[in-house]
Amino acid sequence: MKRLFTWLKAVFNRIMYGLEDPVMMLDQWIQETAETQRRNRELAVQAITQRNNLAAQLERVQAQIKNNEAQAMQALKSGNRELARTFAKELSENQEQLKGLQASLAQANTAVENVKKAISRHEDMLRQKKAEVMRMKAEYKSAKAQNAINKALEAMTFEGQDQTFDNATEKIQEEKSQALARGEMLNESLVMKAAELQDQAADAEADNILSQLEANLGLAPSAPAQEKVTVGVSTGGGVDTSMGEADAALSELESRLQK
Repeated sequence: MKRLFTWLKAVFNRIMYGLEDPVMMLDQWIQETAETQRRNRELAVQAITQRNNLAAQLERVQAQIKNNEAQAMQALKSGNRELARTFAKELSENQEQLKGLQASLAQANTAVENVKKAISRHEDMLRQKKAEVMRMKAEYKSAKAQNAINKALEAMTFEGQDQTFDNATEKIQEEKSQALARGEMLNESLVMKAAELQDQAADAEADNILSQLEANLGLAPSAPAQEKVTVGVSTGGGVDTSMGEADAALSELESRLQK
C-alpha cells in the first residue's frame, strides 16, 4: 500500500510538473516570500515589544530600588531601624529582580538585533530575487517565442507544392509535345497535298505537251480507227505511204512514253 501511494504521488508530481507554468510558479514564489517576510516582520515587532516591556520593567525596578534606598535612609535617620530593615529587605529583592531583568534585557537586545539583521538580509535577498525573477520571466518569454517559431518552421513543408509543380510542368510539357507532334503531322499532310497538287499539275502539263505533240504529228484522235484505215487505201489498189509513216511515229512515241 505504501509503495502504491508513493507511486501515485510520483505520477501526480510529474503531471503537475508538466502542467505548471514557470511564470505562475515565480509569481507564487514572490507572493509566498512576501507573506513570509510579513510574518517575520510581525514576529520581529512582537520581539521588540517584549524587549521594550523588559526595558520599561527594568526602569521601574531601578526606580523602586532608588526609592527603597531613600526610604531606608529616612527610617534610619528617624531611628526606626525595624522599618529601615523592611525597606532594606525590599531593596534586596528589587536588586535581585534587577539582575534578572538586566540579563533578560541583554538577551532580548541580542535577539532583536539578530532579527533585524535577518529581516534586512531577507529583504535584500528578496529584492535580488525579484530582479532575477524579472530576468527569468523575460528569458522564458523569449525562449517560448523562439520555440514557437522553431515549431512553426518545423511544421512547414514544401514537398506537396513541389510535387504539384512538377506534375503541372509535366502535363504542360506533354501538351506542348503533343501540339508539336500534331503540327508536324499537319505539315507533312500539307506537304503531301502540295506534292499531289504539283504531281497533278505536272500530269496536266505532260498531257498538254502530249496533246501538242500529237497535234504536231497529226495524231489527234479526230475520227475512228476504221475510217483511218479505209482512208489509207487508195482507189488504185495501192497502200498510202504517209499513213505508214504516221503509224511508225506513233509507235515510236508510245515506246518512248512507256520507257
